[in-house]
Amino acid sequence: MSVSKQQQEIIDNVVSSFLKTNDTLAKQYLKLRQNVVNLSSKITSEITTSGKINAELLFELKKLDVESSQVSQAYDIYLTRLVDTLKYAETYKPLYLLKLEQQYVALTDAKDSFTTNIAIIRDQSKPVVEKMAKIVASFDKGISYKPGSRVRGADILTGKSSNPNPDSTLIDYASTVFEKKTFEEMFVDVDKKLRQLRTVDEINDESSEAKSNEPAPSINIGKYLDETLQNNRAYLRLSDSKYSYDITRTTSVNVGSTSMSLDDCNTAIESLIKEIQGLVEGGALAKERWMSNARKLEVVQTVLQSLEETEMEVDG
Repeated sequence: MSVSKQQQEIIDNVVSSFLKTNDTLAKQYLKLRQNVVNLSSKITSEITTSGKINAELLFELKKLDVESSQVSQAYDIYLTRLVDTLKYAETYKPLYLLKLEQQYVALTDAKDSFTTNIAIIRDQSKPVVEKMAKIVASFDKGISYKPGSRVRGADILTGKSSNPNPDSTLIDYASTVFEKKTFEEMFVDVDKKLRQLRTVDEINDESSEAKSNEPAPSINIGKYLDETLQNNRAYLRLSDSKYSYDITRTTSVNVGSTSMSLDDCNTAIESLIKEIQGLVEGGALAKERWMSNARKLEVVQTVLQSLEETEMEVDG
């Protein structure tokens, strides 16, 4: 005989309720009370009829006294266990409840963190981003120009002696001033790297122990920087070691063009690097071909000279 799911749930509930309410010790206590009541009635009736208690009733009375003492001790222990169980139930937390509390704490911490981050973004980052957007828009507007027109410094730069203004959308003039040594530090190791470059012969004949006697390429960095700072009209000399970069005098591309993005600039730079590398490789190949042709000419000259010497010997 099979039972349905609903019937099985009813049976389980009945069994669970029975186990919870089936107190055997309480039943013993109730049975003892009933026996005491019955014995008390018998003793009262016996005294009424005969004026005394017979031996059988006295034996039952002693027996009930012993049972009462046993049940009393057992019940004291039972009550103590119940009290301990209640105290444990008040302090005990199931595992699922502990996990829920941990998750609640984690969610609360995450919420507090998000709230803090949102406040930082709203109160600190957002104003900065908005100001940056205004500065960029002002800068683009200032350097965007039509052919034949000239960019005015007042459109993108603050005055030379003006005090810093946190609300200004113009570029601080002080940020355009730099020291000559800053350039020198940027190119301090360029000459060293140039000297470490190998020649074409060394690259194509790595197994040869002989090294080229040609001097490694070198550049006078100081002279190069002096010429750059002197000849480029965008660099305004303020003192012997201090310059200002005037963007209104730059001869570079129109960076204010809306069609030129940062990715376009990076692509143009990469293309220029590849073009320069191609020119360097082409120059190396041209030099290699020239040296090969020179060696062939030397061989031809040697052969011709040998033939001339042979003819002279024959004539002699």
